[in-house]
Amino acid sequence: MKLFKYEMKKILFNKARLILLVLLFALYGFLGFVLAAESEMRNTPQEPEAAVIYAEMIEQHTGPFNQETLRECQEIVKAAVAEYGKGEEMEHQLRINPSLKFATQYVNFGKQVDIYWNGPESQAADNILGVYPIQEKLKELEGANRTDSSEYNYYQERLELERQIGEPVFAKTGIWPAFFLMYDWVFVVFLFLMALTFFISPLFTQEVRTEMDSILLCSLKGRREIVTAKLLAAALTSAILAAGYLGTSLIGMMIGSGDFSGWGASARCLEIYAQAPFDLTVGTLVIMSIAWLIFSTVVFGLALAFISCKMKNQSAAFGIGIVVLLAGMMSGSIPKSLYSILWPVVDFHFGALAMFNTIFAGVKTYTIGETPVSYGTMALIVCLVLGTLAVLLTYLAQKKRSAV
Repeated sequence: MKLFKYEMKKILFNKARLILLVLLFALYGFLGFVLAAESEMRNTPQEPEAAVIYAEMIEQHTGPFNQETLRECQEIVKAAVAEYGKGEEMEHQLRINPSLKFATQYVNFGKQVDIYWNGPESQAADNILGVYPIQEKLKELEGANRTDSSEYNYYQERLELERQIGEPVFAKTGIWPAFFLMYDWVFVVFLFLMALTFFISPLFTQEVRTEMDSILLCSLKGRREIVTAKLLAAALTSAILAAGYLGTSLIGMMIGSGDFSGWGASARCLEIYAQAPFDLTVGTLVIMSIAWLIFSTVVFGLALAFISCKMKNQSAAFGIGIVVLLAGMMSGSIPKSLYSILWPVVDFHFGALAMFNTIFAGVKTYTIGETPVSYGTMALIVCLVLGTLAVLLTYLAQKKRSAV
């Protein structure tokens, strides 16, 4: 326990690091405040009760899709586009005109309902979306006498699930759309994971720099106890930063909006999760997303610990960690012709594993043998494998080292 406390003090619980942590959490809170405030209606002299009017319109139309309401909203949006265009002026009007903002939201909702039934305009041949296209696919497989295939079983289960969940409904979702923006790769990678890399990079390198390494390797406690304390410190530091990243941003959103409605609404009420393959409430999805970010961040923290144990100074460990992050992010821009070869790197680098929205909002699957496996399940397996490898390789690397 003393070793663990020492490691925590070294990488997190010291004056300089705590000041940096407070500044980071203040930044995250400010970001949450801005995201929530930007989504709020702004009262103006022309529309002094804009926020109240907008809330009443949302409340009045909460529930199943209404075709007549959609037609009215389409006309309002069409007229606004003709008058204001699609640039900054339109964005300004959306923040001060409650009728236009509601109409725009309902038109987007209507598009999601249409996708639920008819699928998107561009379909992936290996992953059909939409109730009617899935029904057509099943008929095609039945005509080819493939009713005993894994593909037929997969689409049959998908169709049953879609029918069970039903088409999206319109509901007030409060700050939760802004909350899920915190999983955008720009925020997660540049504002969070890079900061985590800085905190963990001196985990092993500090002893090398201060020439205490040889003493530690010969210590009475032994290498295993020291490495265990360091790995536990890396895991706890990662969890603290992940919880702080989401927690302080949520506090900022509460200050910027304070609208926590929608907690019990269906997750499909959120535009980004309108086609998600599960029947969950927004609240359950929020809890699940927080747990996932903490889990995936701990795995990355363990990988950073391994990098630190192989480097001789903090700058090198930090640099390698940043390269690992950015190389993974840049892999998403590789040509489609190379994706069939490099897809594990593209889909499961450390930055991608933190992208909760990307992993769980869609219906992307992988085929193992003849069994389709969801992106979320594969990501869980990859995280467990990477975390285990990072721990084992760190123990092995330290076991082979010798004191000078």
